[in-house]
Amino acid sequence: LIISEEMAALSLATRMLSSITALPSDQWLNQSRRLKFDAREHFQNRAEIHIAEKCGTATGAERAIALAVRQFGVKIVAVDYAQLLKGTGDNEQERIGDVSQRMKAMAMKFDLVVLLLAQLNRGIELRDNPEPTLADLRGSGSLEQDADVVLFPFWPWQMRKTYEDPLEYRVYQGKNRSRGIATAVLGMRINPQRQRLDPATTEDFGEPLPEWRG
Repeated sequence: LIISEEMAALSLATRMLSSITALPSDQWLNQSRRLKFDAREHFQNRAEIHIAEKCGTATGAERAIALAVRQFGVKIVAVDYAQLLKGTGDNEQERIGDVSQRMKAMAMKFDLVVLLLAQLNRGIELRDNPEPTLADLRGSGSLEQDADVVLFPFWPWQMRKTYEDPLEYRVYQGKNRSRGIATAVLGMRINPQRQRLDPATTEDFGEPLPEWRG
């Protein structure tokens, strides 16, 4: 289940198609049979993806999750994103904390994997070293406290256009409650045209992954 407050279902579907087919989007109409073939090949052995749009509130998200569990047996929920859902509280910190705690409760109640996306503080863009940390989570310490795992996707070139490798991508592991952190940074390669990340090789980054060079 995807609970999307940021993007419409049609936009999500378009991005999904971009990630699974090598066919350029400007050729989709003329080569629709090829596109349908690629989609069938990708989805034939995969579970269905359900999208709930405009839940608006944490309560609305809870209802969508409970309904999807009953009707479709979903096991994974992605919420895009925490700061767009309206929780209860007198200030931003309390409202975001309410969203975080209620999504954690839903994960435990239905035995789900819940991927709760969240914004970072804007101040990260002004630092000399913009590598994200737990302190950069915007609005509430509950996001860090409630999460079992915290991952920070990071595209250096997007942060600094002078960065030497525009396709280098990193995933920082900020927290892993159950297993600890064996590898602090995972190297990836971004494919902007297909809206996807691919595994990096040692030829891409060397060993180990280099420090920030922006």
